[in-house]
Amino acid sequence: VVSFLLESEVVIMKKRVAAYCRISSNSKEQQTSGNAQVKYYSNLFHNNDNYIIVWIFYDVGSGLKTKNRKNYLKLKNIIENNG
Repeated sequence: VVSFLLESEVVIMKKRVAAYCRISSNSKEQQTSGNAQVKYYSNLFHNNDNYIIVWIFYDVGSGLKTKNRKNYLKLKNIIENNG
């Protein structure tokens, strides 16, 4: 959180936040895990007034290779280009 003084008022700039969740397959157990991951980050972000949620990214795929994880690559691109 960044704050600064502007005409005798404190202005608080909220952090833009995103999360990345991944499961390795579409099995029922993995889907339950994926839903729990998304719920965790949703609650964490919504319960913090200093955060602005940009997105929660989610993929189903291998933890070893990133080339087929479309949302991981999208998040990485956003971070690299918008820092």
